[in-house]
Amino acid sequence: TDTGHRYDSILIVVSNQRIGSICVSQARKPISDTQLKWAVVDALYRNAALISKDASGIEITKAIYNLEKTTNGQDSYKNYPAFAFCIEMNHDPDKNMEWHLPSIGEMTVCAEAQSYSKTPLFQHNYWWSATENSLEGNRAFNLYSKSYASRGAVDKGGNYWVMAFRNGKIVE
Repeated sequence: TDTGHRYDSILIVVSNQRIGSICVSQARKPISDTQLKWAVVDALYRNAALISKDASGIEITKAIYNLEKTTNGQDSYKNYPAFAFCIEMNHDPDKNMEWHLPSIGEMTVCAEAQSYSKTPLFQHNYWWSATENSLEGNRAFNLYSKSYASRGAVDKGGNYWVMAFRNGKIVE
């Protein structure tokens, strides 16, 4: 269960006739069990903006995933543990990046759309956002009901909680 999110169907066929199917899934929780770093010291974009601050969580996660190609091997998504946690939830990230590190906008919409008093969002203080990059400053965010707030500068080398969103939404 620590290798990501997988699902598939097994078709039951007898004499070339489909008589049923079984849905098979293997998944780790979309919420990290431990706190992770946004980026390690060697990450090229630890202290530089990767793409526009208006990009979505999926767009930023895709850009991080493609770093090995776009930097000629000088950087890798594995240098960004918060992103790697989300990327490795995907069955085939080259074709479908359904799991991603959310943007702060997605996190805020989630907070507005549901009561999360019994979820990990409420239980833990700091959560990494895909849009945390240096355009916004070095900070993890603390979510409050119907809003978000920064608790001051937080070193990107610090460990904070990660929640993978699926297609722009929280999956509990």
